[in-house]
Amino acid sequence: MARNRQSTDVLDREDENTVTTEAPAENTVTTEAPAEGEAPAEEEGERDSSGDTEHTDGEVQVSLEPFEQAAQAAVAQRDTNTGELPDGALEPVLEQYRALGSTKDRNRAKNYLKDQMKVAMEALDLSLARSFYTLSESMTTSVASKVGTERKPADPLAVWRHNLLTSLIAYGELAGSGKPEDASVEEVQQIASATETIEEINSYRTWLDDENEDKGEAPKVRPEVVHAFRIVRGNKRRGVGTGGGDRSPHDGPRRDLGKHIAEAFASVDSGTFLSVADIRKFSSEEYGDEQPSAGAISARLFPAKGSCTIEGITPGTGGEKGTKGAYKD
Repeated sequence: MARNRQSTDVLDREDENTVTTEAPAENTVTTEAPAEGEAPAEEEGERDSSGDTEHTDGEVQVSLEPFEQAAQAAVAQRDTNTGELPDGALEPVLEQYRALGSTKDRNRAKNYLKDQMKVAMEALDLSLARSFYTLSESMTTSVASKVGTERKPADPLAVWRHNLLTSLIAYGELAGSGKPEDASVEEVQQIASATETIEEINSYRTWLDDENEDKGEAPKVRPEVVHAFRIVRGNKRRGVGTGGGDRSPHDGPRRDLGKHIAEAFASVDSGTFLSVADIRKFSSEEYGDEQPSAGAISARLFPAKGSCTIEGITPGTGGEKGTKGAYKD
């Protein structure tokens, strides 16, 4: 009996030393779904109310919308023949570019311009591609001083390299990923080297190089020949085209050639004859100190289809040589 008593004492001591561990109720974490109608908490990477995006590392990626809008507004002012941008078109884009706070965001802006250039190339819009290329190459955070600086004439070598590079990039895109499945590059090359095409090229080049103000309308050639010379020559020759209308390429906003011609006759007496050269030299409010091309004026007075629509004048010839021009009614 003494032995059983000792065993009971040992068991009692073990029960007293036993510790029961339980999780405190106050430390229990309960995740509840949001009440009905309540918006869930914003997660990392979601866009905040300002339109910016916050990355997982806490860095804010600003919206490029103001920059993209400025870029689209700039290229909309381009010369649709050459892709050149008028004075002042670049500044709003640079302002938005410099407002971007980080190098990453500025790189995103440059990539946007490059992507837009590729899209324009795939659409065969070389003037638009050149405009976006110009913007991409002009993005800088440094501000050039305007004190005592003058606009320098374009470097002919730089212009040549720019035009050739643009053409080669476009060719690479068209002959590569931009080529339709059933298209043949060799077939197009054969057309370009054909005798008929070469004759058109030579004929159009001769017309462009003719300095005679009464050289007449441009020869009838395929549009590809005209577009090729527009890339090569830029705005050095006004009136590049197939004639008709008021298409006189120039920097800045489009002008109305008909208004220029009407102004030239406004101050002369009825029956007065003005040659194409006289009309070209006239300083009008429409063109200011610039002069439209003789070819454009001739095409406006003597359109290929229909008749001249400028009121108050009658196109005709005058002088011993039968020079083209018009008479005031």
